Amino acid sequence: MPRGTEKTVVIDTPEGIHVVRLLAMRSRLALELKGMTSRISTWKILKSEFGFKGNKAKVLQQLEDYIENTCSFTLATRYTLRGV
Repeated sequence: MPRGTEKTVVIDTPEGIHVVRLLAMRSRLALELKGMTSRISTWKILKSEFGFKGNKAKVLQQLEDYIENTCSFTLATRYTLRGV
């Protein structure tokens, strides 16, 4: 890539950092639904931190609702739970 053509995004507000963290946890939880494992379960983090209830699919849906309703952020797509 030629110099000066890089696209850089800087997120430096507490609200922006919060949204990016939530989006990262959303992606991790979607991967957990598909079978990925890790030492620390995103599902357990979300349940304890936000008080979400239910299985991983229900927690993912609650997280997506939370992101759209409280963060003034519209998700372009939602993860489909078919085939999970």
